Amino acid sequence: MGVMSLFGEVAIDDGGFDERPKITEIEFEKMQRLAFEKEMLGLYVSDHPCSDPRACCAAARTGRIADLAEFEDTAVKMFGGIITGLSGSGPKRAS
Repeated sequence: MGVMSLFGEVAIDDGGFDERPKITEIEFEKMQRLAFEKEMLGLYVSDHPCSDPRACCAAARTGRIADLAEFEDTAVKMFGGIITGLSGSGPKRAS
């Protein structure tokens, strides 16, 4: 009784019983699931928090590159963004 085959199956039909613990199906929110993955594995497996860069940038405080002039020269700030268009003449290419 309780003896499993070589491959781990339990023959319940043959009078055996299943002594394996039941695993419940729990569904977590995306960010909670990613936090668990990062904590347990050290990396993200199912997705990445910034897989949608627009959502990541929208969650941060918005500003413009021109606003950098308002900070002190020694201030450390992090900027990220999405290029949505180009203006101006840009660099000249050699023909």
